[in-house]
Amino acid sequence: MNAFAETRFILPAVKAACAAANLSLEKPTNRSAVLQEIAANPQAGPEEIVRNVLESRKPKPPAPERTLEDVLDKLVHRIALQPYGYCAAKFSQYPEQHTADLKMIELSKQDIWQRIAEIAQEKLGVIACLENLGK
Repeated sequence: MNAFAETRFILPAVKAACAAANLSLEKPTNRSAVLQEIAANPQAGPEEIVRNVLESRKPKPPAPERTLEDVLDKLVHRIALQPYGYCAAKFSQYPEQHTADLKMIELSKQDIWQRIAEIAQEKLGVIACLENLGK
């Protein structure tokens, strides 16, 4: 469809609000966004439609940066909860009823961290040996 055919279904008040906000209806992406907003919110006023379109165009704020420690901690927590299956969701909801299970999970997390430390030591030892061979 051409721009004229698509924009003739847009109310003049919405066209005026778009012009006031420097939102060109000649661009297909803008026109499509305005038509979708009109369809989604038929009771909305022209200014609200234009405001919603402009807000949807704003860049999203960047996601918070995750540290390696946070990622590893979450992974270790998931590994420790694996033996409990779907029952693990109850532990965070009702911690007072699952004190023994929570203590077991903390102990298994410590074991997992210990194993990670052992693996890291082995890898670092192999790397050090390879570096010594290269010298």
